[in-house]
Amino acid sequence: MAGHTFLFNAAVRYVKKLIDAGELGKIRYIYSQRLNLGRIRSDVDALWNFAPHDVSIIQYCSGIRPRFSVVRRGLDYIQENIDDVVFMNIIYPNKIMANIHVSWLDPNRVAP
Repeated sequence: MAGHTFLFNAAVRYVKKLIDAGELGKIRYIYSQRLNLGRIRSDVDALWNFAPHDVSIIQYCSGIRPRFSVVRRGLDYIQENIDDVVFMNIIYPNKIMANIHVSWLDPNRVAP
């Protein structure tokens, strides 16, 4: 469940290097999309299937953990009580906000 797979990705490490060096300026908010059409699961919803990777990347790159608020909103379209589309908002210290959008019903594949 940890979702640390992408912490070994060269692109993720490069972004962290840019953030640590101050090349991107002050980080104020982060928006992540992990969308795809297909592989609809029945054991977990779209949030638990996709978002752990994004949360792991955000925490690795920023070096901070959520402290103030985590809100998720999702809807089940295919299977009852298994959300296919989820929006999650996380408030981190230093007024950093992250919005994560995950779905396995989107016709266009998008990954961070």
